[in-house]
Amino acid sequence: MKKTRAFLKWAGGKYSLVEEIAERLPAGRVLLEPFVGAGSVFLNTDYDAYVLNDINPDLICLYNHLKVMPDNFITEARKLFVAEHNHKAAYYRLRTQFNQTETTFERAMLFLFLNRHGFNGLCRYNKKGGFNVPFGSYKKPYFPEKELWAFAEKAQKATFICESYADAIKRAEEDWVIYTLCATLQHGELHHLFSRRLHPGRSGHTGAAGTSYRCPQGGAGANQQPRHSADP
Repeated sequence: MKKTRAFLKWAGGKYSLVEEIAERLPAGRVLLEPFVGAGSVFLNTDYDAYVLNDINPDLICLYNHLKVMPDNFITEARKLFVAEHNHKAAYYRLRTQFNQTETTFERAMLFLFLNRHGFNGLCRYNKKGGFNVPFGSYKKPYFPEKELWAFAEKAQKATFICESYADAIKRAEEDWVIYTLCATLQHGELHHLFSRRLHPGRSGHTGAAGTSYRCPQGGAGANQQPRHSADP
């Protein structure tokens, strides 16, 4: 199996485990991921269609822009990956620009820039919803053009949504497979959770109601902030 790497750095990414995960996932028509993250499982499986959810609207907005207009997005995003932007003053200026912009396309490009230039590729927000990851001080941050194109191509089979994991799971139909959050190594064995259809009202999951996020198809939405946060 030739693995495809995600274009984002992501804490808890499953790239190193995708072969084992793929071997254990059951057959089905649609793969539903309530916690898609960087999308390594999505990129390295072969279902007819995908429904990919995350509670972070910046992440889902980026994915939707890349899906709908890959040429324009990649061309414009590349312009941010230049030497004059790879120092503290420029990084913090662009981070402020990201936190203030209401343009979803600009916010999506800056989210990619911050992911690749910020410390350890972290994604962290303060209590006011402001992205607050410090500068990473990398010699030459990599522009993941090949990975962006691979994601954009496969994204044509995917629907990206932004809501709670409980609401996402309720979308599942009879021939869907659900791959959930947990994929960990314990005592040398891979432990993960996946299931066929979970019927609405029977999943046993609870959580805050998610917000439907239609970006870029629905336009507005830049003021919606991710729910997970940390102090500055």
